[in-house]
Amino acid sequence: MTGPELRDARSDPQAERVTFCSPMDEPQLKSFYSSSASRMIMIFKSNESVGQGFEARVRFRTDFGIVGTKVAKNSELCHFEFKNDEENRERNSFNSPRFPDDYFSNTTCIYDIKAPENRRIYIEFEQFDLHQPYPPEENNAGGDRLEIFDAFKNNRTFRLYANYSSLWSGWVPGPTISRSNWVRVVFHSDARGTKTGFKAYYKFLPLRNDGQECETPVGPTLDEPKGTVTEHPVCADLRSGATAGSILSPNFGSKYDAGLDRLWIIKARKGYRVLLEPVVLKVEGKMKPDGTYDIFTFLPA
Repeated sequence: MTGPELRDARSDPQAERVTFCSPMDEPQLKSFYSSSASRMIMIFKSNESVGQGFEARVRFRTDFGIVGTKVAKNSELCHFEFKNDEENRERNSFNSPRFPDDYFSNTTCIYDIKAPENRRIYIEFEQFDLHQPYPPEENNAGGDRLEIFDAFKNNRTFRLYANYSSLWSGWVPGPTISRSNWVRVVFHSDARGTKTGFKAYYKFLPLRNDGQECETPVGPTLDEPKGTVTEHPVCADLRSGATAGSILSPNFGSKYDAGLDRLWIIKARKGYRVLLEPVVLKVEGKMKPDGTYDIFTFLPA
């Protein structure tokens, strides 16, 4: 047998192997062959017979290590899309380039997460570690950062609602819920250093109130003028007459409903700190079929 043979250089014995041994194979050629990792092996063998030979062009493309649909036709651009046409209550993940290895320097990656109509997007972080220059710059100007935008298709605008700089390294940002069914996450890195980056999960949540849009969130006041506490549910079914200083789960006094996602943001004015005292905590602790529990988490923000 004569001819070139291509092998994916993974240790997996089931990795793709392609062999060409005569001109009759030419109609079966693909336009390109891509490796799944950073190596590809090409083997050429010949016997007594000789032919004209072969020619192949080699290109090196950036492997960002991001699971998603690539949007950019240019292989060097980091732009991915994540979407599901059905209601998606399972967690899906996205991450910085090459995670858990260090991300690339001088890189901008765009993640477009698109939910079906009448859904909102819940994002929570599992890990967050960005390079922090020393000495730290004021407001981390120009440093590594992650920005989250609400995207509105009608007027084609993007509204920033979360901005995490390298000053967050060592802390995991709290969960967020979008105001639209399209979120754009933008990750920037500069030339001064890299770290492992981030890994985050997202899922799609249904709107309440028969699909009506959420209004600007309002909530009970906590010891004004020292600070405020605001509930950010998936929709604005809020009650402004709640007792100051108390945060209650939905239907407290009775069992809460299944499938809830609620987010409270407590903000103290300058010179004050937040003291949270759990009074009653009774959540369902039995593992669900998808391997998750009902949880109540409070995080410094």
